[in-house]
Amino acid sequence: ADTMKLFSHICKESDSYTILQTLSNASEFSRLTLRRNQKAWLNEINWDKGRFNQTKKNRVKTIPQKVFQLFQAYLGRISPPDRTLVQETIQIRNEGIRILEAMSHYLEDIKKWSIAANAYVLLRCLRLKSWSDNELSQLQFVGPKVLQKLHNHQIFTLDSFVKVSSTSILDDMGETRLVKAKTQAKSIIDKRIRLRPRLEENGEASCVLDPLTNGNPDRKGFHLFVVQGQDLLLSVHKVGAGFKLKLPAGNPKYSTKIQLVHEHYHGLDQLISLPPVATSGNARKRCRSNYVGLPPVAKKPNKEDERNYARSIQPEKEPEPYRKHKTSV
Repeated sequence: ADTMKLFSHICKESDSYTILQTLSNASEFSRLTLRRNQKAWLNEINWDKGRFNQTKKNRVKTIPQKVFQLFQAYLGRISPPDRTLVQETIQIRNEGIRILEAMSHYLEDIKKWSIAANAYVLLRCLRLKSWSDNELSQLQFVGPKVLQKLHNHQIFTLDSFVKVSSTSILDDMGETRLVKAKTQAKSIIDKRIRLRPRLEENGEASCVLDPLTNGNPDRKGFHLFVVQGQDLLLSVHKVGAGFKLKLPAGNPKYSTKIQLVHEHYHGLDQLISLPPVATSGNARKRCRSNYVGLPPVAKKPNKEDERNYARSIQPEKEPEPYRKHKTSV
């Protein structure tokens, strides 16, 4: 009950940092203790190694601050220095997944806010033990040392990892493990789909999910969110390639954002922004450039068009011979 009350402190303008802070203040973590010998390592995460760094004036002094730094260390794959911190990290990870699942449904079904998509992304990060922008850390046999070496070789994405030569990282990984990691990366790439918006002839907007590769596209692993401003207009779960959805009209003053969040893997999310859909006039012609897959807007024929069409189907007359006319004096 106390944790559910914390959800009310989240506002529409919140981001992933606010969600993680709210999660760290949950009552499930109140039994943890902050020992003096742990503060040096926690402050190191807080000042330098974490994703959300603070100034050195802000020290770790409370239990929620300790939990926040443990979350940062877990998602950044920073190993704790003692066994007690390892056990506490496992505890907050398991409780954090359960609390985030409840928070995601609260933001999506009750509040209907756009930050529900951020909560789902953070939930996936806890399950994969990495931040969402770190695609390579989700692969098998890719630890902190191998990951740092890949970054030194300017390899940050799954596509670049598949093309890497085995000799560059063979020393730290081994040929057998590298082959297995590449196979896993290719299977994730094959799950990609393309989010394609459409504008129908009646002025209604829709979106279609098309397979991006000839492999095995995911057909029910995505969550789709339709957002206008800070409000969540529509959310659909368990969708994938071949899915088609009619987009809600919403407020014509705001653009519409469509966000795809995959449930299990990083590197598959998509986000596109569409202008308000105009049903007629030049405004519709301007906004049509953001939609694909349809012929030009049909134009109603007028009388001048009918006359031009009638002239075009008539046989051409032969030109009359030139006649020289006499001029009168």
